[in-house]
Amino acid sequence: VFAVALLVALVTSYHLPELITPDQDVTIVKNPGELTMEVIVKSGETIETLNMSETAIEEDVVGTVGTIYEMKGGGMIYVPSK
Repeated sequence: VFAVALLVALVTSYHLPELITPDQDVTIVKNPGELTMEVIVKSGETIETLNMSETAIEEDVVGTVGTIYEMKGGGMIYVPSK
């Protein structure tokens, strides 16, 4: 019982109630941009960990597709390249 209460307190303190709610989905990125980056995906009651260093491949960049602008209200606008 104490362990469950501690888990609920930790999840609440990090403002992530989605982690213990079965019908909520959440994605967490650990070490973004690093070689040890991991993506943790919770979909319903299923949790999957993706180790990005195992699946990363190197590609040459040949151009841009467009630009995404973030708005003050939190929205985003995509403008394709010409």
